[in-house]
Amino acid sequence: MGQLAAVVFGGAVLLSIAWPLGIAVLVGAPLLLWLTDRAGSTLRARSGDEQQAAATAAGRAADLMAGYRVIRGIGAEAEASRRYARASRAALHDTLRARRAEGVFGGVMNGVAGLFLAAVAVGAALLTVTGALGLGEFIAVVGLAQFLIDPLQSLALSTGTWWASATASARRILDELREEDVPDDAIPVAASSVSVIAPGEFVVVACEGSSAPGVLAGIRDAHPDALVVPHDAHLFAGTVRENVAGPPTPSGRTDAEPAETPRVASALHAAACDDLENVLAAGWDTAVGENGTALSGGQRQRVALARALARDADLLVLHDPTTAVDAVTEARIAERLRASRRHARTVVVTRAPAFVAVADRVVHSLEENPA
Repeated sequence: MGQLAAVVFGGAVLLSIAWPLGIAVLVGAPLLLWLTDRAGSTLRARSGDEQQAAATAAGRAADLMAGYRVIRGIGAEAEASRRYARASRAALHDTLRARRAEGVFGGVMNGVAGLFLAAVAVGAALLTVTGALGLGEFIAVVGLAQFLIDPLQSLALSTGTWWASATASARRILDELREEDVPDDAIPVAASSVSVIAPGEFVVVACEGSSAPGVLAGIRDAHPDALVVPHDAHLFAGTVRENVAGPPTPSGRTDAEPAETPRVASALHAAACDDLENVLAAGWDTAVGENGTALSGGQRQRVALARALARDADLLVLHDPTTAVDAVTEARIAERLRASRRHARTVVVTRAPAFVAVADRVVHSLEENPA
């Protein structure tokens, strides 16, 4: 804004000295910005490629760290390193291309701005030769042209590079938001199917994984107070018991202390976490690590399920809570979950046969049951 104000001020002063020169600056500055936008198309494309490559490399690194135990277990460290190295080299290549495009763009825009102001000075010289301007006015115009060099160049260069990066970022964010947005007519479950759930009813919504976001959105709309547990639930640093029990109460006593132990133990049992007491080094008091990195995928998923059950919500909504466990454990969890939730309402979004078998009601998506 400061650079723009300087250009407008310089144009207004020139307008008072020699109106043709003032109009040239006040009209030429917007044209220069338009030219900046048109010339920045290549830079915008390169900036988008650079950001995408950097995001790919960062995602590859995050996956590598999150799955490092599994990678070591199958002896795939070398292949994982090669894949990350390829992603990193691609990010470097796209970054260098973007910087080269930025350098060319900056040089061209600096040259255009300089030529524009040189033309203003030449115009002032011609007006002076013809007698339209006095010597003092000519000196003032040249001084203003020198003053406007920095604002115009900075305006063209910074606006161009900033705008290229900003639009590339905005496009990636909008693409992500559009992928997550689910139109009303794409929700695969009729709202009436889950709008009324009887007390103690155990409902299974059978749908494909791609339809699950729409299903969960429909359930949230129909039941704003429901406890919705996502498929990838996050575990916090602490022990298994602390994750299930929850944070300390205002009195300073955690839910894991004696008064709440039966509820926590019941939740752990319903989630088939009994074996963790014997398998883990310190039983339920074993530290899980940040986001459960010290646990296997199945153990982490069961602890997250136990934490949800310990909340004892009036309406609990679970999304594929047993994808990381074996079939026998899944059947055990389905039976125990059904038994532990007879006093409350439960919805499980899954196609797992074990949950379908114990459900009071199964709701199919419109894609599977068009009628």
